[in-house]
Amino acid sequence: MLQELVAQRDALSAELQELEAAFGASFSSDNVRRPVGRPRGSTGGWRRRGRPPGSGGGAGRGGRRGPRARNSTNLVDALRGVLAGTTMSVSDIADAVQKAGYRTKSGNFRVIVNQALLANPKIFRKIARGQYTVR
Repeated sequence: MLQELVAQRDALSAELQELEAAFGASFSSDNVRRPVGRPRGSTGGWRRRGRPPGSGGGAGRGGRRGPRARNSTNLVDALRGVLAGTTMSVSDIADAVQKAGYRTKSGNFRVIVNQALLANPKIFRKIARGQYTVR
């Protein structure tokens, strides 16, 4: 098998020399453009590391839909205002905050509300599973 590969390499090398002779210096392997992300001499794949382009993670790359929503108060203060004197579920809290004027473009705003409730145990108290109120 090694002999076959060596013979194949020699045949390709001879063909390359013929092409260089026919096209001149403009066909030199140094002038051939390589795809971005593939280092010289690499034998690996053509893919870059990390997220593929357009998969999200920033403005202009498929992540956000337009400019970021601006609010007069932060989410914790808005939650505090909605929960004053009541006990509500996370979904109801998320709906009430948005009805009160808090703007968001999040597709999973309920999860963000839940994170804010859990991250502030000095402000919000968990009454039962999924039920919160203000301390």
